[in-house]
Amino acid sequence: MFINLGINDQGKQLEARIIYKGDKYGLNDCLTYDGKGTPLVEFYLLGKDYKQFVSRYYLSTLEGKETGDWLDTTPATETGLCLCGTMDISATARQVQTACNAV
Repeated sequence: MFINLGINDQGKQLEARIIYKGDKYGLNDCLTYDGKGTPLVEFYLLGKDYKQFVSRYYLSTLEGKETGDWLDTTPATETGLCLCGTMDISATARQVQTACNAV
């Protein structure tokens, strides 16, 4: 099931998808999520005639619950999230929170 996230700050339509243990995901659903972490949240960019995968994160990462010296533990639900630096696509804090609330 896809979650409509609305239009981001760049004027692009985004959707999210939640991946739970046992769900198929990836190119042509070739992977099965083992569920060893929290659910996965995938972000998609929508165009007039396409839906393009952009990025995938653990729910715990988006909520700032991961630990480690190299991690910024500020929740993306508060700051928003750069989804793809090379394409300048981001999700607002509200959009990330909407995706996380769908879990």
